[in-house]
Amino acid sequence: MSEKKHEEKILYHLNQNLLCSIDLLTTGPRPYYHDLLQICILPLNNFLKPLKSIVPFFIDIRPKRIENASYHKEDLIDMPTPGSRVSQEKFFEMVTRGVDSLAAADRFEEWFNKLQMRHNKRICILAHDYIFKMPFLIDWLGIQSYNAFFDPYYRDLVPAALFCNDKSNFKAENIPYPKVHLAYLASTTKTEIISHDLLGKCVAQAEIYTKMMWKFLG
Repeated sequence: MSEKKHEEKILYHLNQNLLCSIDLLTTGPRPYYHDLLQICILPLNNFLKPLKSIVPFFIDIRPKRIENASYHKEDLIDMPTPGSRVSQEKFFEMVTRGVDSLAAADRFEEWFNKLQMRHNKRICILAHDYIFKMPFLIDWLGIQSYNAFFDPYYRDLVPAALFCNDKSNFKAENIPYPKVHLAYLASTTKTEIISHDLLGKCVAQAEIYTKMMWKFLG
């Protein structure tokens, strides 16, 4: 088997579901009041590297409730994830070119169908602090569509880090992750975030998760 074909395999234990690194931007921290603004979904192979055979899903979405957008400073919009801020100019550029929310959901469904997954197979999510991001996806897609597209058993860097901390605590060792925000986890695992857009963060999330697992095994 060639190396390329080997790289394009997906994790066999996911039972033909597809692991994807996901990150998003919103117009503020409150789901059902603030809106999804941008989303990236990056399919991963069995080495947790970007799956070369599938183009990531990346789209700007026009907010349904733009008047609710939260401002951290005069020229910044605050996002729920620390460090995820865009300038006011960039925000209005994204709003102007963004796709209508319903049309964006249709485009996502078209992208999902191109994955040609078997019946009832879904996306397994790998994210950072996903518990705060999930409601925005549900608000965007609706609960039935969300459940049809995404497996409920997601992977998350935050509980993974906390589990590693608890393991070290039980062994009377120094905890490896005293902070759990993405920049700290990247620094601790010596992971370079090549670009701070959503795609760059999705790549970094997968690399951080991989290194955390190897450290845990070591």
